[in-house]
Amino acid sequence: MKDPAIFHTNLLGEDPTPEQRRLYAAFPEQRGFSGEGQDPDRFLATFIAALLNTWDGEAKACQHKVALAIPRAIEPWCVDQINLFLERMKVRQKKLPKATIKYFLQAMRCVETGTRVFTVTEAPKRWFAFGFSVDSVAPEWLKKGLLV
Repeated sequence: MKDPAIFHTNLLGEDPTPEQRRLYAAFPEQRGFSGEGQDPDRFLATFIAALLNTWDGEAKACQHKVALAIPRAIEPWCVDQINLFLERMKVRQKKLPKATIKYFLQAMRCVETGTRVFTVTEAPKRWFAFGFSVDSVAPEWLKKGLLV
């Protein structure tokens, strides 16, 4: 996976926060933050890392589905955050290279959000999580991947 902090900056036109950089630096061991709150900066970092993880770096298109696990209780909030992100991207698209826009649109189709984490018996090959903590009622594979 390419450097998520650089991808973040190129995509949004702003540098990641120190906390967002912590997640980017901790991948692949950590795939989300431990915390059950609704933190827009943490969600953005998790979502950007998931987008970037759809790609291996050499291909010109996303190659992999990435699961983004979210608790059902905050699913509407997460959908709102994705919509806000898309609005930001509409504003940014005029300033981005066409190749970046093409990749972004393909990556958006490859990230799949889901709330049914207990139906998955083992960790997917490519996944991220938002809204869970290490103390949550969640599968161990998910809790082990959270950044404390």
